[in-house]
Amino acid sequence: MWISVALAGPARKPLLLDLTAMSGRGVMELKRLWDASRPILHIYCSGEYAEDGLEGLKELLELADGNGIGVTMYEADWPLDNESEPLPESISRRIVLNMLNERVDRLSRNEDRSVLEIAERALCLIVLYVWSKGDRQRATELIEEYGVAHAFSPEERRYLDNAEPSPEADRHYTWSIEAAAVLLRELGLYELPPLTEQVDVGRIVEIVKGKNAAQLAQAAGEVDLDEDEDEDDDDPSADLYDLHWSIRDARLNGRPDPEGFDPDVVIERRHAFEWLATRASWDDVELST
Repeated sequence: MWISVALAGPARKPLLLDLTAMSGRGVMELKRLWDASRPILHIYCSGEYAEDGLEGLKELLELADGNGIGVTMYEADWPLDNESEPLPESISRRIVLNMLNERVDRLSRNEDRSVLEIAERALCLIVLYVWSKGDRQRATELIEEYGVAHAFSPEERRYLDNAEPSPEADRHYTWSIEAAAVLLRELGLYELPPLTEQVDVGRIVEIVKGKNAAQLAQAAGEVDLDEDEDEDDDDPSADLYDLHWSIRDARLNGRPDPEGFDPDVVIERRHAFEWLATRASWDDVELST
């Protein structure tokens, strides 16, 4: 992920000289041009570079504020330097800093994800499912009801902000309900069906009905999980890697998908289990085979 920055204000030359000295503080690219309407500064904020990116952005904001410079930030997969492309919607300072602080915090910790974090992610995925099915109004209402407006990933926000998403994007997010089911299972609220079956959407809706993220997390804490369960004999994530590899291998070699398994079920459930097992952000989960 990149944060691309456009600057506007009177103190141009002194600030640009200061910014040039920021190289190595997460500032990965700086144009030597001044154009207040276009991003000129690009900060890389993913993976091991998240901490440098956060520090670089904080330093930039301090310099800009001290010089009366306005800062407009954009989130992108690549530096926004193509003037023929329209700029995306800008993103607020608060959202950017919160997002980067969360990434840096995750990288510095080794503990499991919190129950609240899992609950928020599950509810975001349910919203995306509803949105992808065409009920935009209900999905918008659910974002408010669930209290998860802050919890969508960058890719998810781009999808929700797109007035006319592609049919491929809509189809992709219809399967987010499978990932949500994995997270509800992790909370002890849903029994995951076999990989040969799709999840029960009606049952999932019933589980989360009337609950915001905090209430869903509390409901999970009230569940008496069976600590004696033999996870080695009943681990629904055990075969996911091999099945995902088989799907990709079959497609690369022009063979049918493995019989009895829906590839989207396999991929979405694996995505959720991998997210639970790592400190990666949702968009950065490694799904290679």
